[in-house]
Amino acid sequence: MIRIFIIEDHETYIVSGIKRLFSSPSRDSITVAGSSKTVEEVIAQVSNDSFDILILDLWLQNRMPLQNYRLLKKIFPEKPIIILTSDETFRWQQKMFKEGAHGYIRKTSGKKDLKTAIEMAMRNERFFPSDLKQFNKNKEQLSNKKQGKLLTQEIEEIVSLLSQGYSHKTIANHLGVSEAKIDKVLKTLREKFDVSNSLELVFRIKKIHETD
Repeated sequence: MIRIFIIEDHETYIVSGIKRLFSSPSRDSITVAGSSKTVEEVIAQVSNDSFDILILDLWLQNRMPLQNYRLLKKIFPEKPIIILTSDETFRWQQKMFKEGAHGYIRKTSGKKDLKTAIEMAMRNERFFPSDLKQFNKNKEQLSNKKQGKLLTQEIEEIVSLLSQGYSHKTIANHLGVSEAKIDKVLKTLREKFDVSNSLELVFRIKKIHETD
């Protein structure tokens, strides 16, 4: 029997739905061992031997996705983690693949994909959307095209997070880099675009995208 533990802040809707999917443990050999709305609750209250796999919502309140994932891996290093999310962007599929997640399942997926991901994780195999393979196959080609663009993907993300009001420290933690690097990147960009502050920088880059 594979025991899954779900970390999801929409507990009533999502968790109850997964429980219904695997309501017959004898048929699927999968059972929901428990659920929680936060990573902190899991760390404080859940023992290592009470579950086999973690099902983690990508976006939880009050913490960035990479912080959640890395904290769980630190506390439960041997436990596979499968990401369950409504976020369909390639960027996050790639990020979680690089972090070592055992799966990336969209909330719109059916029981078949979720069950397959769980079974593969127990065999220490990884389940990711098939379109990620195509994306990675074209990665080098896309990277070459980006050489002619004004901003790299990392800088685009830094500016995007900045525009959403995140602090330099939060952005650094999110990207897994030092706060000093974020400060240096933004200083370089301000000089490049001849602006005096981050607000003007965000506005200038937004105007450039609008005219692309």
